[in-house]
Amino acid sequence: MTKTIKTLMLLALPISLGAQSDTLWNRFSHFYNHPFRSAKPSSFLQVEADYHVDATFANNVFLWKVSTKQYLDNDLIRQNADRARAKNLFGIDNSFSVSYYNFDKGFLKKDSLYWFVRYGFRDQGGVSYSDDFFRLIGLGNYEFQGDTANADGLSFQRSRYDYLDFGLIKYFPNRSNLSVSLGVTRGIRLIDLKANQLSVYTEEYGTSTNWAIDMNARLTPALEQTLADYHGMGAQISADYKGLLGPEGAYAVGIHNLGFVQWKGSEYSKKANFTYDGWYIPDWNDLEGNGKEAFDSVAALFRPDSTGFTKTRFLPAYAYAEYTMKFRKRQALTFRFDQVFNQVMTPRITVEHLFFWSRFYTTTRLSFGGYGRFNWTQDIGYQRGRHLFHLQLYGIDGYIVPSKSSGLGAGFRYGINF
Repeated sequence: MTKTIKTLMLLALPISLGAQSDTLWNRFSHFYNHPFRSAKPSSFLQVEADYHVDATFANNVFLWKVSTKQYLDNDLIRQNADRARAKNLFGIDNSFSVSYYNFDKGFLKKDSLYWFVRYGFRDQGGVSYSDDFFRLIGLGNYEFQGDTANADGLSFQRSRYDYLDFGLIKYFPNRSNLSVSLGVTRGIRLIDLKANQLSVYTEEYGTSTNWAIDMNARLTPALEQTLADYHGMGAQISADYKGLLGPEGAYAVGIHNLGFVQWKGSEYSKKANFTYDGWYIPDWNDLEGNGKEAFDSVAALFRPDSTGFTKTRFLPAYAYAEYTMKFRKRQALTFRFDQVFNQVMTPRITVEHLFFWSRFYTTTRLSFGGYGRFNWTQDIGYQRGRHLFHLQLYGIDGYIVPSKSSGLGAGFRYGINF
């Protein structure tokens, strides 16, 4: 037993002696607030943009055609409908930000307190729905003759907003730091739809359909032609704490975009049970007059009640907790748990591998949960003098086997030091 312990200690010794120098973390402005960084960062300007789309059921062929607004043929719809489950998720996350971090002079003349200002835009949405709903929308009700298409529990939430905030970063003697920002938020677009009940029974041979509906939707006008087109105001706060657990370990916890918007728009509701027998036009010689009358009678069945609304709604806040450990000379592993609140997204677990190589660093990320089932994301960063370039490709597995995997997107970051 003693010999075994000594052998394990000897094997572990090269790893301990080969632990990477903190100067690797000092090379890249991307790690400006990481506790492993030992040098004070320079002031820098950073621009970020990314687009992600994912689903628990859909393959990348389907997601690509939806994202690029291409035609969806029945074979592709049927193929993805066969992958669907009783409950399915579809999500989109599109963001952009410009930030300036000032580390030249301490805020209020305090050497350990610095400031930053940031403008950001986010478009975040998620849908939760049944496999029956997907088949009904994509293939019609032909397959449900003598059966009921059950779409109970349908939920669609989408928030589009921008914000301007001011923040402070406090550095502690042990290199831990706390970042807090507060800002104003403009609500650009809101979609909030929920169906407690939505079912369609189709009679044999499609002679009629029986509907049971209990739905509610809050929508803002879809203008968005200029920056002046917004439909609510609010506020938000973000906070991150990053701490050391020794020379080889660090942790971080945080929450972003915790806030609200007071939206103004229209609310639609429909609660009814009715039978739809199709259009009946008694006189084809007067198609225009009878057609309008038939259309009005059908529209009356499906038309919801509508009122104006002013309502305060929480933003989709992002929260996370992570632990990072160094190993070898140029590598680190991070284990992260994160969640978006006020959205249909499920909790997500991520394992991340970081590798430093000369002026480059790469990050390989494996994620489970969220809007999908599994995703492989690859990042690469490059620092050249004052300039940092960072590229991200989301859903590598979906590009390799697009007919069997899901999740696609990309991100870009550029920073310049002053």
